[in-house]
Amino acid sequence: MFSNQSQTVATMATASIRAKQQTKFLEGLPPEINNMITKLLLEDPMFCAWFQLRSVCRYWKAEIERLFRAKYLSNTNISVHNSYSLVEKLEFDRVLEDNVTAVFKIPDRKYSFFNYWIEEVISPECIFYGTFYLVTVADEACSDPKLHGIQVDSEAKSVSLPWVPMMNQLLGDEVRLRRRAISMCSQETQPIRRPETPNHELFFQAPLKLASSWVANPAMRPMLLYTICRHRTFEPEVYSVWESRVRRQYHLSEEQKKALSRGDGLLGPGSKVRTMFNIRKAFRSKWTKMVQ
Repeated sequence: MFSNQSQTVATMATASIRAKQQTKFLEGLPPEINNMITKLLLEDPMFCAWFQLRSVCRYWKAEIERLFRAKYLSNTNISVHNSYSLVEKLEFDRVLEDNVTAVFKIPDRKYSFFNYWIEEVISPECIFYGTFYLVTVADEACSDPKLHGIQVDSEAKSVSLPWVPMMNQLLGDEVRLRRRAISMCSQETQPIRRPETPNHELFFQAPLKLASSWVANPAMRPMLLYTICRHRTFEPEVYSVWESRVRRQYHLSEEQKKALSRGDGLLGPGSKVRTMFNIRKAFRSKWTKMVQ
């Protein structure tokens, strides 16, 4: 009995030592090595770097966020649209000294609609309005994340907000969309419309079909994924991912839930979903490595 207890204690001690050694090893890597690793990880599988590797240790979290600020946040904009066209676009301006707050500003010009739309468009109810905002990371992701903690400076025609929660939602939607495309590629077809999806012509299109010979060819996979996300049949997938997040994120009334189920004003020409689809369609990213 004593022997078994001793063995158990020894095993636990060994595991504890290994865990400490592993943490010490990760934290003790020379900064140059850490920089090389994180820079390579940001070249393509950015989602892995953001959602998984940031949790490795505090140093990696800080380093990955620093690189994201330089490479992706600096190429991010907030645009405001109505049913007819782009109304305004706020370009990334700077990150404050706390490294937490990002500032987006309208380029200097004489005329601006900033004061006209900003107070209304950032309210939770704006998801059902004809005027809406979108956040876009150039060639990577586009959605309408909830802008937690946003502050409006009407005089400077700028907004400031914590950028990490915004990036979490934005990249989260993009990961779900890419997983949908990967699933369609693997199954050689698009899922049949579910009963709860909107009664809209977009959802009654013939599902996308892929030739088995294309799917079986590994060299074709990046091109297929690139094409699937830009095919007209993928627009309902954009709506489905967006709708799912909105239902989880906002406290909706029964009337608003029914509007989501019907797709009232949210589908078709000039709608938020069509605009998101068209922006994503123009991305140059070719998915060279995100194929799993």
